[in-house]
Amino acid sequence: MQNDYISSEIAQRIKLVAKSKGLTVATVLEETNLGRNTMANLKTSMPKADNLAKIADYLDCSVDYLLGRTSSSNLKLTINEKSSSPELSEDEQKMIDIFKCLTPMQKGEIIGRAQHMAEQNEEIYKQEDVG
Repeated sequence: MQNDYISSEIAQRIKLVAKSKGLTVATVLEETNLGRNTMANLKTSMPKADNLAKIADYLDCSVDYLLGRTSSSNLKLTINEKSSSPELSEDEQKMIDIFKCLTPMQKGEIIGRAQHMAEQNEEIYKQEDVG
């Protein structure tokens, strides 16, 4: 399966999420230590993975959302709503400890993959509820 990512659409999603949080793109770029030309460069080229991860982390949304791979800008809400236990299991704590040792780019990749898996599970749950 091949995805076609369009850099101008990524820029548009960044602008929309920033605006929804009451932020300007300039503020996002400044706070993530990215150059002012980052958004202008999206007209002609794809952003670097680590830059996209920085923006997604700052905006508290997924890299997958910015890439257009999911329509949910913040899947954490649906995942947290499903959690009935306020305490972390041993496996969950282990994942957090491992996650803390990763680079920002690796974190973005792991988050993207995990969100994709969670979305697949949600689709399965929806199909089970219908059937």
